[in-house]
Amino acid sequence: MREEKEKRKGWPEKTAAKAGKACFRLLFPEGIYCISCGRPILPAWEDSLCPDCRKVIFANRGGRCPRCGRPMEGWKSHGLCPDCRHCLPLYSRGKTCCVYKGRVKGILYDFKYGGKAFLARPLAFLMAEEGFDPAAYDLILPVPMAKAKMRRRGYNQAALLGRELG
Repeated sequence: MREEKEKRKGWPEKTAAKAGKACFRLLFPEGIYCISCGRPILPAWEDSLCPDCRKVIFANRGGRCPRCGRPMEGWKSHGLCPDCRHCLPLYSRGKTCCVYKGRVKGILYDFKYGGKAFLARPLAFLMAEEGFDPAAYDLILPVPMAKAKMRRRGYNQAALLGRELG
């Protein structure tokens, strides 16, 4: 009997502590990290990039080629990029939101080959934030995949991204 009283002693505090932890986990779940560096995401941050990675990824917001969308780092002309001047693409307009190097390259590699299909939503959000407007296009069409690649990856990353974009 005495042992039972000892066990019950302090139960309100223990129960309250457990309930508090459960509420905290509900409001601030574990496993929400920056998609670039893995740093825990704080509730005040708008998306799935921490402020440091956001600065690095969107550092080059300079001019872009009006035809293909390629960043024109250090290139001063207001016309087409050298590639488009040499051989005009068959499409009328392309758009890029980041330079494909460093952290961006890592994120896209994880999305495409790392089994991280959940990256489609944050990537679509980042594209929209950088001015990609799906309504401005007649069609968003994913690039078809070979059946063997589809089986290996388990998803078509272009189709997932297109679905998230609208």
